[in-house]
Amino acid sequence: MASLIVIGGPFGTDLETVVQVAHGDAIVLDARTADRIKKESPSPKDFQPEQQPESCRSNGQALDIVESRAGILCRLISLANGSTKLRLAVVQYLADILNAQFNIQLTSSATDNIPLQQIADAVAGNACQDSNSTASPETLELQQVTPPGLSQLERTVLQSGQWVTLGVAAVTIPHARQLLLGATAVAALSAEALQTQVKAALEDQYAGKAANDTVAALTALLKDSPRVNPRKGAPLEAFSSVPQCHGAAEEAVATASATVKGLLTLPAQAAQAQSSHGSLTWLLLGMASKLLFTAGLSMQRMAAYADTLPHCKVFTEAAAAQHASFSESPALVLQQARATVEDVMSQMTSAPQEPSLAAAKAAATALSAARRAVAAEALMACLALGLAETTSQASGKAAKVSKENAPNQAKGKPSKKGKDGPSFGLGKGTPLIRSLIHSTAPQWALDPDSSEAKGHDSTDGASSDTLTQVVQLARQLQSSGEEEAGQASVPETLGEAAGAVGRRTVMQLQQALKAVQQSLDPLGRQLGPVLADIRSLIESNQANRKPKAAKGTRDLSPEQMAIREVAFNKITAVFKRHGAVCIDTPVFELRETLMGKYGEDTKLIYDLADQGGEILSLRYDLTVPFARFVAQHAISNMKRYHIAKVYRRDQPQMTKGRFREFYQCDLDIAGSYPSMVPDSEILKVTMALATLNVSMTLSRLVFVTTLNIDRCKQLCQWCRLDTWFCAWCCVYHNRGHC
Repeated sequence: MASLIVIGGPFGTDLETVVQVAHGDAIVLDARTADRIKKESPSPKDFQPEQQPESCRSNGQALDIVESRAGILCRLISLANGSTKLRLAVVQYLADILNAQFNIQLTSSATDNIPLQQIADAVAGNACQDSNSTASPETLELQQVTPPGLSQLERTVLQSGQWVTLGVAAVTIPHARQLLLGATAVAALSAEALQTQVKAALEDQYAGKAANDTVAALTALLKDSPRVNPRKGAPLEAFSSVPQCHGAAEEAVATASATVKGLLTLPAQAAQAQSSHGSLTWLLLGMASKLLFTAGLSMQRMAAYADTLPHCKVFTEAAAAQHASFSESPALVLQQARATVEDVMSQMTSAPQEPSLAAAKAAATALSAARRAVAAEALMACLALGLAETTSQASGKAAKVSKENAPNQAKGKPSKKGKDGPSFGLGKGTPLIRSLIHSTAPQWALDPDSSEAKGHDSTDGASSDTLTQVVQLARQLQSSGEEEAGQASVPETLGEAAGAVGRRTVMQLQQALKAVQQSLDPLGRQLGPVLADIRSLIESNQANRKPKAAKGTRDLSPEQMAIREVAFNKITAVFKRHGAVCIDTPVFELRETLMGKYGEDTKLIYDLADQGGEILSLRYDLTVPFARFVAQHAISNMKRYHIAKVYRRDQPQMTKGRFREFYQCDLDIAGSYPSMVPDSEILKVTMALATLNVSMTLSRLVFVTTLNIDRCKQLCQWCRLDTWFCAWCCVYHNRGHC
């Protein structure tokens, strides 16, 4: 017997627990929580039932059983977390109907008002039972589970909050996380099927951790793959955008997950106050938008199969899907999901109450559309790879026959492609997702008893029967509907256009897509082990990966550091000899301090991730921090030098000495001094530095004075400086550094 899930315990409730209970697991109320609720509840003799129990009947679309159970559970969790002055019988009844599988029919609406009222009706004894419920009111009576009734105050408490929204979001978010990893694996499979260039996308550095994690996953999946980075291949934009797109979706899901989990740990009043400002609604809509973007990238990659599988347009084009009466086409489903999300976003500005439940349902709809698009892409990738593998095998056999028919020919060097011709292989991780899709091939046949449905899958690759089924469907997408003539049981085509997709092909595509989508169900038995193997592969690849420095940075050996130390000491001695003092400022500043100080170069400033506090950025140079230092400490006169690292987010050129992290050397004179004195002193310091036997570029020295071009020329003449030095000063001044 499975152990009961404790609700209201000291460790709180995570989203995975909500998913388990929503799918039928039993629960028990924590004993200490039950005692606390009993002590805080009013005396039984003070209970006054409401005079005329209200009953809410709505003709709207009903939530599914999983969402309804999740909403009831979240309402129960909120009551167990804090003091609500409800009787223990009310809280216990919600737990009892969940354990008895008595599913209340909750209606989907823009807000939580209607479904929360329906939960209150159930406690009052006026429940509207779901038609798919496995328990009846008579069953509840046999189990001695009777509605405790409600007072007017208790009904008010039960009908407040956004708990059904939290329930729907709680069962959507874990599924979205599972899907995104599966979508990354399918994108890698598509890269192999399309033989695209992936090197640039996998070697670039991205701003967010989630994007770099996606790169790590793609790298592990495609490791040692002979089908990517061909000599004549070109990058595919729909693949190059995967790290940023999937990374953004991961971040949106993680943010929504943290928010929902945090609200489930708070008492009812505090959670209601925090979720009533629209933040949860916008987070869910943001997650929905990112999932739709992920689905859109899948559609773009599928469109690239048009050369190999011309009739894949029924998956990628809404017009073609409508023409073929393919109502389950990913293009149509994605179109409807986008309309749903846009409608909820418009309600945010026009509706009197924020449509939180509508936003949660929009996120669930977007997840469903993304799953269908990913399933369709996985199917297309496997079909294209099946054709490629068949071609490779045929080429190998032809090469073998040719060799046998020419025994007297001179023996040449063995082919690098294998004994029997070109070899067919994939990366380290993509065979895992391909085997999962191939395992559904026996379900693709329209007639379950036909010979097409009797193939067997193989975890080591495609068996001959499975590969035959895959290739048969792929060739149907290559051919026109006219080639299906002679099948009297179904019409030849669905449209009048020549070469339209045949009816039988559409029906088989529907069957295959349904089977593949079921295999990608996060709660199914098939996807979980595959994703676990993929995670293990990613971790193993990261452990074995050769470490490297970040782009635009470098390591210095002890010998190089010794040279740098000598150079810095000589430069520092010159500064000190002219009376300069050293200060130090933080490596990061408030973003508002740095913004607008560098013109167009402002875009090169490194912004730090918001940690819930001040908005910060890495320093771009040493001058602005010094200006902030002078203003903050009310310094009148100061001559200071500073040698420290600065950071610029531009394109590095390592061979030319241009880095993203480098040392900058500043000598600044701030305050009021006699005319020309700071100018002449700056030139004197520069002359002294120029005579040092130090390999250092003058452009790394930044001097801030009132020096202008005319004074520069005069001083250079008076000091008898070389012409090149005068020219350097003028150029450096024109660049805004002087």
